[in-house]
Amino acid sequence: MMKRRIAVFGCGWSNEYLMSVNAIFNQFAAEHHADLFYFINYSDSGNDSNEELREANIYRLPDLKWFDGAVILGSTLHLETEFSVLTSTIKEAQIPAVCLGDRLGRISSF
Repeated sequence: MMKRRIAVFGCGWSNEYLMSVNAIFNQFAAEHHADLFYFINYSDSGNDSNEELREANIYRLPDLKWFDGAVILGSTLHLETEFSVLTSTIKEAQIPAVCLGDRLGRISSF
């Protein structure tokens, strides 16, 4: 049986939050035969639209069609560009996704 591949997207401005989430996700992945792939940037307030585009590029790296699902750590994101890039790439890949801590278009949120 192949392991499921889950993409996790977030911003690393809160190391404590990421460490907590990582511990929970790693336990889940071990129990459910899954591999996690983290795509984390360290964006700031985003006063420069060009900088926002550069910061969001990490979310364009994976070909999401190779993944079985995605998790967005929505409460860590704060740039509009991050949200729009993730929304469009996930919808294009047609994979299930969930957004934790924020609303993200038609992606389920908790």
